[in-house]
Amino acid sequence: MFNSIFSNWSIKRGLYLIGGILIITESAKSTQWVGIVLGAYFALMGLCGIGCAGGSCYQPNTNAKQSEKTEINDDIIFDEVK
Repeated sequence: MFNSIFSNWSIKRGLYLIGGILIITESAKSTQWVGIVLGAYFALMGLCGIGCAGGSCYQPNTNAKQSEKTEINDDIIFDEVK
C-alpha cells in the first residue's frame, strides 16, 4: 500500500490529487456533500495511483494482429479529364 503511494509519481497523478483536494475544500465551504465525495474520488485516484491517474485508462490491444505491409508495384494509369 505504501509502495503504491510513494512511487511512480507523474504530473497527471499530481494534478488529480491537487484537483481532488481543491474540489473537497470548495465543496466543504459551500456544504455540497456530493462534491466532497467527488473530490475524494479524484484525490484518492491521485494519491493511490489508480484509474486514469495511474496510467491504466488506455491499454493497447496486444491481441490484434500486425498487418503485413505488402508492396504493390502496379503501374497506375491516369486519364486526363477536361
